[in-house]
Parts: sequence; structure tokens; C-alpha cells
Amino acid sequence: MPEKVKKELKRDVKKAINNENTLDLALFGRMVADNPELNVEGTAQVAHAISTHEIVPEFDYYTALDDLKGDDTNGAGFIGTSEFNSSTLYRYANINVRELAGNLGDDNAITGAADFIKSFILSMPTGKENSYANKTLPNYVLITVRTDTPVNLVSAFEEPVQSKDGYLKNSVKKLEDEYQSTLRFVLDQPIETIALSESKTESEIENQATNLPDLIDQVTEVLEKAVQDENTND
Repeated sequence: MPEKVKKELKRDVKKAINNENTLDLALFGRMVADNPELNVEGTAQVAHAISTHEIVPEFDYYTALDDLKGDDTNGAGFIGTSEFNSSTLYRYANINVRELAGNLGDDNAITGAADFIKSFILSMPTGKENSYANKTLPNYVLITVRTDTPVNLVSAFEEPVQSKDGYLKNSVKKLEDEYQSTLRFVLDQPIETIALSESKTESEIENQATNLPDLIDQVTEVLEKAVQDENTND
């Protein structure tokens, strides 16, 4: 193939790849070691979920038979144990909406951020889901829109929650106390903080969403205003 044709083909391929970024690509990025021009910087960070309290693993003892042998008189074909636990988890993620807008454009970035929030809230790990049916919903959601830096509130559980009658209430209290404490260490106060909690939790956050759609609508409205104000200032 002539060198000129190779260059044109390479240019067309780059143009096609960089033409439009999908939401997952814009959120989590792309690295092409041999061609940095095709790299896309990720705009989202997702932390490992941790328990807010001490956990004690339990063990699921199981046996398995070989159906093809058709004879179980010799006992199990396989014996093992699987560890599991049930805990109150703290999950954290953040999005750089400014950079996301650079990847997708303002309107798509706001819609994409809202879709990510909804998916993050409703998603659960898929590992061993058939064995443990881990189809649970969150009891509490806290979303903060900031102009300076994301803040992971995991330090709230540096001392594990201790309780004899459930961990949810104390976990929420420690989380909100940590949120108030971190306000002394940031340069700019948050634009908005919104909480969504169920009836059995006692939240002190002023702005309370009534349900998940209301939470998404409020966040979308705040982001639209923030992006509009930034474009006006520019």
C-alpha cells in the first residue's frame, strides 16, 4: 500500500474513532498505548464499597454431585465452602462534569451525569447474584455538587459503627457528621447538597428529595444552572 494511502487511511480511522464519544467512554476513558492521540481522559471515579462496621464472615457449606455418573452411592463429587456476609455498605463515586462536557458537550454531559447517578444508585454487583439474590436498594443517598474538589466521606467509618439494633441509623449519622466536618477543609462551599432517605433514617440535610425521580430532577436542574453560569462567566 502506498505511503500516501496509509496516511489518509490512518487519518480517516482517527477521525471516525474520535467523531463521537459514547457515555461509557466519556466517563471511564480510553487508553491506546501505541497512539496517544486516541486517548480519552476518564471523568468518573468509583471507589470500592466498604462496610461501615465490623463484619464476621459466615460460611456456606455445599456439596455437588456428578449427574453423568448417575450414581450417588459414593457420596459427593465435590465439597466446599463459600464465604459471605451481610453488611451496611458505603459506596462512593464522583463525576467531573466540566470534563464530561468537554467529551460530550454540555447538554449530553448533564443527561449523561443524571444517567450515571441513576445507574450507580440502582446497580448491584453481579458476582454470585444467583446464589445470594442481592437485589437490594439503597437506604440513603447523598449527592453534593461542588466547584472545587470531590470529597470522599469514607473517613466517617475510620472508627467502625457499633450497634446492637442495626447499623443504618448510626451509619447515616456518622456520614452526615463527616460531611459537616469536611466543610471546614474546602475552599468553596458546595453549590447544593441533596439527600434521599427512607423514613427510618434521621437525616439533617436541609434539602431532601421525595423520591429517586425528584432527586435526579433536582441534580439536573442544579447542573444546568452551574454550566450556564460558567459559560456566562467565560
